[in-house]
This record gives sequence, structure tokens and C-alpha cells, in this order.
Amino acid sequence: MFSRPPNLSLLTHNAFSGLPFPDNHFDFVYQRLIASNHTVDEWKIIVKELIRVTKKDGWIELVEMDGVICGGGRATKSLSSASKYRARACGLSGEKIDMFNNHTSDGSSA
Repeated sequence: MFSRPPNLSLLTHNAFSGLPFPDNHFDFVYQRLIASNHTVDEWKIIVKELIRVTKKDGWIELVEMDGVICGGGRATKSLSSASKYRARACGLSGEKIDMFNNHTSDGSSA
């Protein structure tokens, strides 16, 4: 059975409501699989909040899918097309969006 290290907590919160932690609180922040659900403007809010709660020398890990499906059949290709349509509808371009280049090291907008 998996035993969680005593210094590990797994938490779920809504970045749009403001994360309930002080500035520079975490060494490591992990977020995954939400890019296709938000517009570019919403991403800016999320990333700014993640930067705010992460220590200056800390790490933020964002895990997202790139949308490239290799070797899929007809149904998979249809799903891929629908996903790309959804991304465009949310204002995402399909190109990689580097949100961190738009922020200074203190988390404020550049």
C-alpha cells in the first residue's frame, strides 16, 4: 500500500477564487490537464496565482496534453478535431503558449 511522506499534502483549490495560502508559501506547485478548459485570459489569472504562492526558488509543474494523437483510428481523429475546435473556441491557438515569459520573477506582469 502507498504510504504518503509526512511532508506531502495533496490539495485541491480553485485559482479563480484566490488560493488560500500566503505569498511565497510552497516549494513545489503541481497543476494538470486544465488548459483546454480556459481562455488565454483565464490562463493568465491562473498562472499569476500559481506564481504568487510559489517560493522564489520554488518550482511550478504544469502537465498538459499537446493534442497530438499518433496512429489513431477514425473515432480518435474525430475526437482530436473536436478538441482542437474547443481550444479555438476558448481563444487558444493550438501553438504552445508560454505564460511564464509574460511574468517577471516576482510574479507581476512584465
